Amino acid sequence: MVFDDKDLRPVRGGMKDLTPEEYYPMMQIFDKLARVAESFGYLRVETPALEHYEILKAKAGEDVINEIYYFKDKAGREVGLRFDMTVPVARVVSYRVDVPKPIRWYYITKVWRYDEPQHGRYREFHQFGIEFIGSSSVRADAEVLAIGVEALRRSILVISGLESTTGG
Repeated sequence: MVFDDKDLRPVRGGMKDLTPEEYYPMMQIFDKLARVAESFGYLRVETPALEHYEILKAKAGEDVINEIYYFKDKAGREVGLRFDMTVPVARVVSYRVDVPKPIRWYYITKVWRYDEPQHGRYREFHQFGIEFIGSSSVRADAEVLAIGVEALRRSILVISGLESTTGG
């Protein structure tokens, strides 16, 4: 079988190969983000890329429903690629009632949205986020904001070259 040039490139419309010169700097930033989250006591969580379509659809909201990568698998189940991590994390928390609250989880993982690709905006991308579940305290809100500020600070320092990519 012979493939032409377009068949050898990523799927058109917002997919991208990450070669080492792009991948390693991105991983250095992810390492900084993970260190920030863990310094506040958050633990990393990962969920399957595929979710039940009905769960995604129910939680997506009208503006996101049309952006879900949706299909039927070989068993005929309706599934979709996660478009963010809040919905899968909420799904896990809903059936894992044994997990003590408050829950402090973070994630750095790929998500997919079938929207219009633009310069610097892809359909497949990485998302970093934290979830603080089970506390109505103002301190919880302040903690989330503090993590956001510190995550941005560390990322900017790495991007600008002002902080070592191996240090804290």
